[in-house]
Amino acid sequence: MVNVPALISWELLFWIPTITDFLLLLFTYTSCRINGATWYFNATPDWNENDKKFATLNRPLMNTYNETREKVLWELAMIAYSGYGVLFTLAFYLCIVDIDQRTSFCWAMSCMMFIKLSQVKDKTKRNSIFPSLAMYGGYAILKTFY
Repeated sequence: MVNVPALISWELLFWIPTITDFLLLLFTYTSCRINGATWYFNATPDWNENDKKFATLNRPLMNTYNETREKVLWELAMIAYSGYGVLFTLAFYLCIVDIDQRTSFCWAMSCMMFIKLSQVKDKTKRNSIFPSLAMYGGYAILKTFY
């Protein structure tokens, strides 16, 4: 017999990081699309002055099309972020409609968190990844093996 409080706590391992990631995606992506690189670099405190030169690439204010390395990089990042936004939203919707998909989703998100950990060098940023990794990974392990 399944213990109902345990079942609820297992589901929280899915819902807490997923809703958090969805809200972060929603607000950050929208802000990046509306305000561009200027908003992003001014809102993120860890950039040095050379990086902030990149912030002058605010799309709505540009009158001429300059092919700069920074502009191409910003557009590439927004293309990747747009793809992530669409796929994450679709996967989130499928997890709501079909509960059996949640385990696969959590395995995929756990893998993404491990990859993210391998790329991030700043200790504070790495520490902010661990809670999501623990919840996604915990849900995936519990649902796969129990």
